[in-house]
Amino acid sequence: RLMLGRPDPTRLGAVAAEFAGGRARLLHPGAEQAVALDRQDGCTLVIATAAYALYAAPFGELLAVDHVIGSPWDGGPHAGPNCYGPEKLARVKAWFDTLGIARSDADIRAVSDSFSDAPLLDWADEAWFVTSSARAAQRARSRGWLPVDFSS
Repeated sequence: RLMLGRPDPTRLGAVAAEFAGGRARLLHPGAEQAVALDRQDGCTLVIATAAYALYAAPFGELLAVDHVIGSPWDGGPHAGPNCYGPEKLARVKAWFDTLGIARSDADIRAVSDSFSDAPLLDWADEAWFVTSSARAAQRARSRGWLPVDFSS
């Protein structure tokens, strides 16, 4: 119902924040452990998602990540390119450029549960593919990605 008619981005953002705030557990246990280790190691944590940034930002705040890269939308008829597939990689690279970080100066781990993120996973120094499926894990391995199961 929120997206019918002429939805107000401010209202949608507020609903997302309320929803995020009501989540007792946002991540699978294995993902919580991985994020905690990354944080302990001083990693910069970034969420890059195809979801609208106005939805993703409250979850990023709740998870205390450093930055959220999402699909833009200001309530108008055209939201711009979705942060998906090759566009997600382009947005991550643009974020690096904005901060003045050379690719050669970064050690990047990308974590995804979607093969649509192949461009980003292939670009990363370390690619983790989240799955509990043996078939998907084999497919990930064939691309040089590390299959991980965060469900426990």
